[in-house]
Amino acid sequence: MVLSIVELSELQDQIVNRLPDEILAILVKLNRTGRLKEWLDMMNMSDLLQGEDEFYSYKHGKIVVIGGNKVKEDVLLGVAKKHGHEKSRFEFCLDYNQI
Repeated sequence: MVLSIVELSELQDQIVNRLPDEILAILVKLNRTGRLKEWLDMMNMSDLLQGEDEFYSYKHGKIVVIGGNKVKEDVLLGVAKKHGHEKSRFEFCLDYNQI
Protein backbone atom coordinates (compact mmCIF):
# COMPACT_ATOMS: atom_id res chain seq x y z
CA MET A 1 0.00 0.00 0.00
CA VAL A 2 1.37 3.39 -1.00
CA LEU A 3 -0.15 6.47 0.60
CA SER A 4 -0.55 9.88 -0.97
CA ILE A 5 1.13 12.91 0.60
CA VAL A 6 -2.21 13.95 2.12
CA GLU A 7 -2.74 10.50 3.61
CA LEU A 8 0.82 10.46 4.96
CA SER A 9 0.26 13.85 6.56
CA GLU A 10 -2.96 12.64 8.20
CA LEU A 11 -1.22 9.48 9.38
CA GLN A 12 1.61 11.56 10.83
CA ASP A 13 -0.87 13.69 12.78
CA GLN A 14 -2.59 10.59 14.17
CA ILE A 15 0.72 8.99 15.16
CA VAL A 16 2.00 12.16 16.82
CA ASN A 17 -1.24 12.43 18.83
CA ARG A 18 -1.11 8.81 20.02
CA LEU A 19 2.62 8.43 20.54
CA PRO A 20 2.91 10.01 24.02
CA ASP A 21 0.42 7.47 25.41
CA GLU A 22 1.79 4.48 23.49
CA ILE A 23 5.55 4.98 23.38
CA LEU A 24 6.45 2.98 26.49
CA ALA A 25 4.39 -0.03 25.39
CA ILE A 26 5.97 0.17 21.93
CA LEU A 27 9.50 0.33 23.34
CA VAL A 28 8.85 -2.58 25.71
CA LYS A 29 7.53 -4.74 22.87
CA LEU A 30 10.43 -3.84 20.56
CA ASN A 31 12.94 -4.53 23.33
CA ARG A 32 11.33 -7.86 24.25
CA THR A 33 11.29 -9.04 20.63
CA GLY A 34 14.85 -7.92 19.93
CA ARG A 35 13.80 -5.30 17.37
CA LEU A 36 14.50 -2.10 19.32
CA LYS A 37 17.85 -1.40 17.63
CA GLU A 38 16.32 -2.01 14.18
CA TRP A 39 13.45 0.39 14.93
CA LEU A 40 15.79 3.07 16.24
CA ASP A 41 17.92 2.65 13.10
CA MET A 42 14.81 3.16 10.94
CA MET A 43 13.98 6.30 12.92
CA ASN A 44 17.58 7.59 12.57
CA MET A 45 17.82 7.53 16.36
CA SER A 46 20.30 4.70 16.94
CA ASP A 47 22.52 7.18 18.80
CA LEU A 48 20.00 7.00 21.66
CA LEU A 49 21.11 3.45 22.45
CA GLN A 50 24.10 3.70 24.69
CA GLY A 51 26.17 0.97 26.17
CA GLU A 52 27.20 -2.37 24.81
CA ASP A 53 25.20 -4.24 22.23
CA GLU A 54 25.65 -7.56 23.95
CA PHE A 55 24.81 -8.82 27.41
CA TYR A 56 27.87 -9.94 29.32
CA SER A 57 27.73 -12.58 31.99
CA TYR A 58 30.53 -13.34 34.38
CA LYS A 59 31.08 -17.04 33.73
CA HIS A 60 32.27 -17.71 37.27
CA GLY A 61 30.22 -15.13 39.17
CA LYS A 62 27.94 -15.95 42.09
CA ILE A 63 24.24 -16.43 41.52
CA VAL A 64 22.32 -15.45 44.64
CA VAL A 65 18.74 -16.65 45.09
CA ILE A 66 16.86 -14.62 47.72
CA GLY A 67 13.33 -14.91 49.03
CA GLY A 68 10.76 -17.16 50.61
CA ASN A 69 10.31 -20.16 48.41
CA LYS A 70 8.37 -23.40 48.62
CA VAL A 71 10.75 -25.02 46.16
CA LYS A 72 13.63 -26.77 47.87
CA GLU A 73 17.23 -25.82 47.22
CA ASP A 74 17.97 -29.26 45.71
CA VAL A 75 15.23 -28.79 43.13
CA LEU A 76 16.56 -25.36 42.18
CA LEU A 77 20.06 -26.77 41.86
CA GLY A 78 18.70 -29.54 39.64
CA VAL A 79 17.16 -26.98 37.32
CA ALA A 80 20.40 -24.98 37.32
CA LYS A 81 22.43 -28.10 36.47
CA LYS A 82 20.03 -28.94 33.64
CA HIS A 83 20.81 -25.51 32.17
CA GLY A 84 24.57 -25.97 32.52
CA HIS A 85 25.25 -24.00 35.71
CA GLU A 86 27.65 -25.30 38.34
CA LYS A 87 26.33 -25.89 41.86
CA SER A 88 29.27 -23.96 43.36
CA ARG A 89 28.07 -20.71 41.77
CA PHE A 90 24.86 -20.61 43.81
CA GLU A 91 24.15 -19.12 47.19
CA PHE A 92 20.66 -19.48 48.66
CA CYS A 93 18.80 -17.33 51.19
CA LEU A 94 15.34 -18.87 50.99
CA ASP A 95 14.04 -18.10 54.47
CA TYR A 96 12.87 -14.53 55.09
CA ASN A 97 13.54 -14.90 58.79
CA GLN A 98 17.19 -15.78 58.15
CA ILE A 99 17.58 -12.90 55.71
